[in-house]
Amino acid sequence: FLRLYFAVSVRRISEGYPLPEFHAEDVEENVREAAKDIAVAIQELAGKALSPSEESWLCVHIAARQIQEIAPSAINADDDEALVNYILRYINTHYNYNLLSDEQLHADLLTHIKTMITRVRYQIMIPNPLLDNIKQHYPMAWDMTLAAVSSWGKYTPYVISENEIGFLVLHIGVGLERHYNIGYQRQPRVLLVCDAGNAMVRMIEAVPQRKYPQIEVTRTLTLREYELADAIGEDFVISTARVSEKSKPVVMIAPFPTEYQLEQIGKLV
Repeated sequence: FLRLYFAVSVRRISEGYPLPEFHAEDVEENVREAAKDIAVAIQELAGKALSPSEESWLCVHIAARQIQEIAPSAINADDDEALVNYILRYINTHYNYNLLSDEQLHADLLTHIKTMITRVRYQIMIPNPLLDNIKQHYPMAWDMTLAAVSSWGKYTPYVISENEIGFLVLHIGVGLERHYNIGYQRQPRVLLVCDAGNAMVRMIEAVPQRKYPQIEVTRTLTLREYELADAIGEDFVISTARVSEKSKPVVMIAPFPTEYQLEQIGKLV
C-alpha cells in the first residue's frame, strides 16, 4: 500500500496538486525520521518541494502500517492487553487484514480475553452452543483466529479450547465485516427434486451436505410438484432427474452422486 501511495503522491505533486493544511500529532520519532527520508526521495522524483502537510500525511500512513513484532514467547500468559495486540498484529502480518486501529474491536477483545484468561487459568470450561455455526459462517475469521491463538498458545501453560476460540472468532468476524465487508456467510439455500422414497431422499440430502456443510436443503419436491411450480426461491436446484431450469441453476445427480457431480454442486456453493 505504501508503495502505491508514494507513486500516487509523486504524480499528484508533480502535477501541482498538493495536500491542504494537515498536521499529524502524537507520532513517534522513528516514524518522523522515516517520513523525512521518504519525503526527500519523493521530492526528487516529483521535482518539487514537499510541504509540511505532505510530510505529516506520510507520517500518518507509515504509523498506521508499522508492525511492532512481539514474539509470542515474550507475552506473559496473564497479559490480556498484549494478547489482544498479538492476535491483531498476527492477522495483519500473516493475512494482510489491518484491524489494529479498530478501537471497538480492541475493547471487545480485551473485555472477553480478561475473563477468558481467568477461565483457562482455573480450567473452567464453558460451552459454546454456536461453535459449529461459527465455523460454518465465519470460516476466514476462524482460520485467522485459530492460527493466531495457536501461535501464542505454544508458549503458555494454558490450553485454549475451541469453545473459547469460537467466542474470539465472533469479534474478529465482526471486525472483518466492519472494515472489509468479510464476515457472516449466508447459507446457500437448495431445493431438492426427487421422486424416491423418504429413506432415499434423506440419503441424497446427506451426501452433498456432508461434502458442503454450509448448504441448507430448504425443501424437497417431486418432479411433478417442481414442474408445476411457478418460481423457485432457493439459490439452486439439485435433482435426481433431468428437469427444466426455472431461473435458477440445476445440478442433476445420481442417487449415489459421483465426485464430478459433487464438484458441480461445489461450483454453486
